[in-house]
Amino acid sequence: MPDINFDCSACGQNLDAPEDLAGREVTCPACEAVVRIPGLSGERDEERRLSEDAMKGTTVRLELPNQVTAPPPRRRVIKIKRRPH
Repeated sequence: MPDINFDCSACGQNLDAPEDLAGREVTCPACEAVVRIPGLSGERDEERRLSEDAMKGTTVRLELPNQVTAPPPRRRVIKIKRRPH
């Protein structure tokens, strides 16, 4: 019997639950919040696909720690070689 893989809605912890618990509420072992185990209807896959489609073309800005610096830009030299006629 395959497990249902889902994330806790409170803390984001990735969890697995047996199929027979689909639709039931359980306590998250990481944060102890009560979460509902998703059903097997495929609605969650459709939800995930729609949210991924909504994110296409959007810009996401990542905040980096202060100690991370970009390497200096490389100087590029372009030489155009032409064949003699």
